[in-house]
Amino acid sequence: MNGDGQDLTEDTLSIKADNTEAIAEAIVPIVDSERKSRYLSYRACGFNQREACALVGVNTYTPTYWRKTDTEFKEAENKAIGELRQ
Repeated sequence: MNGDGQDLTEDTLSIKADNTEAIAEAIVPIVDSERKSRYLSYRACGFNQREACALVGVNTYTPTYWRKTDTEFKEAENKAIGELRQ
């Protein structure tokens, strides 16, 4: 939910998903899970954590768990976010 109590969905986000996954495939390395890959793709395209989680359909705490239990995911996320800062 956003601050207005509205559920976060693709329709309520300021950035639209459209082809973000296709755009990000060149940036984000493939990881062992489709949900992780989709999340990283959205993050690489500029979505914040809450928006990416809403689009993938996972709880906002899920990426924290992934970072703690999957070093490949953590490294891939750092790379994806690092690409945005360049």
